[in-house]
Amino acid sequence: MKKNLTLILAFIVIGCSTHTTEQSQPMHQIVNFAKNYTLQNAEIIDWDIMGIQDFLICDSLFIYSKRDRRGCVGILNKQGRKQGDFISIGKGPNEFLFAPWINRAMVYRADNCLYMELLDQMKGINYKMNITESISKGKTVMEKEKDSIPPASIFIPIDKRTSFSCLHNAENTQRTRVITTDGNIKHNPYLDLLNNKSIDYGQDPNILSSIIKYSRERKRFVEISLMMNTIYLYDINGHFFKAMYVGETLDDEQKVQRQEMGQRRLTFTNLRLYDNFWAVIYIDETLARYDRGKCKPSRILLFDWDGEPLANLLLENKIDSFDIDCKDGYLYTLDNGQERLSRYLIKNIIDDIKL
Repeated sequence: MKKNLTLILAFIVIGCSTHTTEQSQPMHQIVNFAKNYTLQNAEIIDWDIMGIQDFLICDSLFIYSKRDRRGCVGILNKQGRKQGDFISIGKGPNEFLFAPWINRAMVYRADNCLYMELLDQMKGINYKMNITESISKGKTVMEKEKDSIPPASIFIPIDKRTSFSCLHNAENTQRTRVITTDGNIKHNPYLDLLNNKSIDYGQDPNILSSIIKYSRERKRFVEISLMMNTIYLYDINGHFFKAMYVGETLDDEQKVQRQEMGQRRLTFTNLRLYDNFWAVIYIDETLARYDRGKCKPSRILLFDWDGEPLANLLLENKIDSFDIDCKDGYLYTLDNGQERLSRYLIKNIIDDIKL
């Protein structure tokens, strides 16, 4: 499966009904959204960015990753003026083996500075970059936060004492999610439920793969499956858990592994978290159609932090990455194949659904 999994979305929207899984946990079905919008007349942004991979918007900055060994993280202001190129590709200290996926970074403010935490999955090192000082000094200001992280895992720092990790087992048949505080594992029954899911030996491990992000403000995780139509919201302590699926029928790992490879679906990608909501691209294409470039125009689904669906945005064409500038009211999108960066003015939508 292609690494650049960020794509489209097909038919959905909400109106929740509830089903129960074999573990007696309710699964909330998402069929219709209360608000549906068709976006047109995107503005093409010509900032002459070469080799862009993905991006995020924070405050007044446009931060993106790119295929450039001398500086694989670029920063512009929202008028397109260059603020600097940072982080070299290489094997040395504070260098990445490959350009990071910037949309998976955790960006936050502390001590009057803007920070970004990035995981080099191949080296197993989580770094903290001081964006404010890097721009001011014209060079990368970054330090190692944690090392010896298993390759190809998800690692999320919660605070100075607590972290979340998720990794495949040696046989690539299961994924284990673990929350640790001061090195001690915190028990969470809902993580046990998710960790019990498994596939047969020799099957594609991407069947179980997901994107997981954590909101420090909301203190909740959002987990979206890549090859199933399931979404999970949960907290650290096991006090909150909500399982959802989008569409008419519920996917599960046993059902997917029985399908022919080309008939398996890509479902969600490019998860984004905001103060009052979160959003995701829903692809809903078979691997066969995706590999041939037969993709529907993309949709972006918006949910509140209790998992209630807010809005369904239908775009003009396929996109691979997006971010929403809630302050200025713009939706930015990227088509990697065309290296086409665009934006839509959606202030009326933001006001309409009171984001």
